Amino acid sequence: MSQSDSPKVRRRVFYSPSPRSYAVIQLDPVEMVRPFNDAQALLEAQAMQPKSYLIYLRLERALPWPDQPWYRFEIEPIATTLRPEDETRCITSDMCIPIFPNTNHPNGRESLRPSLEGLFPYDNCYHWFQAKTVDVRIRARPEMFDETNAVSISVR
Repeated sequence: MSQSDSPKVRRRVFYSPSPRSYAVIQLDPVEMVRPFNDAQALLEAQAMQPKSYLIYLRLERALPWPDQPWYRFEIEPIATTLRPEDETRCITSDMCIPIFPNTNHPNGRESLRPSLEGLFPYDNCYHWFQAKTVDVRIRARPEMFDETNAVSISVR
């Protein structure tokens, strides 16, 4: 297939990430403690080795406007295991939904099929029932957020 015959991919670039999308985040401990002007906290933050986390952007907490330094979101961590049982809260291991291409579920529950099916990069992920959500601020980027290949959940 020649370059002129290949289908055109429409780029989707936004100034703010889109809710209902999956993302990978990494905390920046140095920038998190810098405003406190605490030398000890800064030293300890510099010694940390942040990890990357797969999350789901559930809800944007404020109207997104261009030129904001931060965008606030409620996020949900994505699990790589079945839900641990918690008898005190009446939670069982089947209280989760596999994310396709993962099809493993104790009761055979159908997998959630995100948009752009086949592009979700992991085969062992779950949405947990009553997962703890966290509010985060996502720093704006001069190059904005390219969501051309972003995987999200349809509102339908």
